[in-house]
Amino acid sequence: MKLFYIDQGQGEAIVFIHGMALSHKYWNEYVQELSKTHRTVAVDLLGFGNSPESKEGYAEEQHIEAIHHTLKSLDLKKPYTVVGHSMGGLIALKYTKAFQNEVSKLVMIAPPVYTGAKQARADITKSRRLLKFVYYGASSHVLCYTWCKTLRPLSSRLAQRYLKHLPKDVAADTVRHTWHAYADSMKSIIEGQQFKEDLVQIKIKTVLLYGDKDRGTVLHNVRALELPPQVELVIAKGAHHLPLENTELITRHILG
Repeated sequence: MKLFYIDQGQGEAIVFIHGMALSHKYWNEYVQELSKTHRTVAVDLLGFGNSPESKEGYAEEQHIEAIHHTLKSLDLKKPYTVVGHSMGGLIALKYTKAFQNEVSKLVMIAPPVYTGAKQARADITKSRRLLKFVYYGASSHVLCYTWCKTLRPLSSRLAQRYLKHLPKDVAADTVRHTWHAYADSMKSIIEGQQFKEDLVQIKIKTVLLYGDKDRGTVLHNVRALELPPQVELVIAKGAHHLPLENTELITRHILG
C-alpha cells in the first residue's frame, strides 16, 4: 500500500518518519532546509495523516511494508538516511533491520523504550484511571471515533489551541487518524517492541537522541542499555519534541 508523502530536493536521500498521531508536517522545517542539498522524503504512516487506512491492520509488518513500497516507487538513491521520532523511531529501527542494505544511517529521536507492555501502559497513562479511560479499551474507541472522525473539522481547529507546543499545522493533523491505526500501532510497535534485540542487529551508524526532560522511565531504560559500539547516545537539553526545540542539534546529527 502506498503512503502519502512529500518529496523535495535532489542528491543523497533522507527519509523522515513521524510519531504517534502526527504527520509528515512534523518535519516541515527539516524538509525545507535539507532539500537544498539532499533529497528529502517525509511520509504519513499507514492510517495517519493523509495516508490510506489498512484492512490488514497496523502491526509492524504492515507499517514497514507500506514504507518500503512507497520508497521503492520513488526510486531513491541507495543507501539513504532514515530518521524517526518517538514511535516513528521504533518503526525506523524495525525498517532498518529489515532493509539494512538500503540504509546508510539511522537516527532515532526520543523512541519510547520500555521493558514490556505493562511498563509502557503504566508510563503512558501515568497509572491514572482517567488516562486509562482515554487511551485504552472501548471508551478510547468511542472517544477517538467521535473526536477524530465525527468532529474532525472542529477538533482540528481546537487542537491548534490546546497543543500550543506544536506548530499549528502539525497540531491540526493530530486528529487525522483512526482508532484502529492508533490502538494497533500502540500494541504492536510500542507495547510489543523488542528494542534491545533489534538494536544489536543494526550494523550501521546509529544515533539515539533524547531531551533530558523526556519521560524518566524511558531515559532510565535507555541509560541501562548496553549499547553496541556503532550506536551513539546523545542526551541534550530539551523534552520529547526535541526536533521542534533544537533543529540545529538534530540537523547536525542527521548530516554528521
